[in-house]
Amino acid sequence: MEQHETNHGIMSSKGAPPSNNYIISCVPWFTFNSLSMNLQDTKKYYAPIFEAGGFVETNGRTTMPLSITVNHATVDGYQIKVFLDELQRTMNHPEEWM
Repeated sequence: MEQHETNHGIMSSKGAPPSNNYIISCVPWFTFNSLSMNLQDTKKYYAPIFEAGGFVETNGRTTMPLSITVNHATVDGYQIKVFLDELQRTMNHPEEWM
């Protein structure tokens, strides 16, 4: 906290965010079934937003909610499906990246 408490990166920058960016946020203190991001003045906001919730264990299976908010002008459902398939494959094989 002492080292980074005053560093807010692009979040404090004025104007449009840099190209090819994305936002990842995690709220591990609660879980959710759905999450809706209502951003103001978003007609030209194209960065995808990923929001993860807390882990839940049910019957020996651990899950984590994930919300993805995208602008349909830049991302179609097919790209989301490809991303989620790859994410699931990655989570099924942690030995490849840990």
